Amino acid sequence: MFTSGTVEFFLIRRGEKAAVRVKDYGTSELRAFKHLNWMAVDPSWNVTAKFTPWDKPHKLTYDTVIPGLREDFSSPGYVTFTRNNVEYKLEPVEDDGELFYVFKDQTSGKTTYPAARYVYSKEPVNGQVQLDFNTATNPPCAFTNFATCPLPPPQNRLAVEVKAGELAYHLALGLLPALTSGARGCGYRFRRTR
Repeated sequence: MFTSGTVEFFLIRRGEKAAVRVKDYGTSELRAFKHLNWMAVDPSWNVTAKFTPWDKPHKLTYDTVIPGLREDFSSPGYVTFTRNNVEYKLEPVEDDGELFYVFKDQTSGKTTYPAARYVYSKEPVNGQVQLDFNTATNPPCAFTNFATCPLPPPQNRLAVEVKAGELAYHLALGLLPALTSGARGCGYRFRRTR
């Protein structure tokens, strides 16, 4: 990392390509940023999910918003949970001692960010994980065009409205319809800020 005033430069790698990521903490967009918006906490969306490990090492491939760029990660297994007597399945990847899920649901492009949302859980204990969708967040691409993004694989596109977690920031700006017409960048590295 190199810093000059309010600007930071990071060397990143995407597949076999290297790039420089630039972050400017003095931009007018950041100064104009107001706040995030969240749905009311719904305890019913803090679900206990069954974890099923893969029998052998398993690769999960994400398409990204960069045409032709795909990224592979290690998936330890998948989780299933039931909502209104319907079973749903998600496949996470491992990320710094936690499980990381990239998903879409029936709120995507309506009240939540169109491309994806992210949620984490702790590693499984006794074959179960606690998956709290109230903590689901937008990827950084909800706020900038200058980032890459893992897109939800087919198995992580839920046919249910997950009315929990972060709302689309652009709703407040009146920009959401424009965002649903095509893919935009989505922030990456997965790790959320604590």
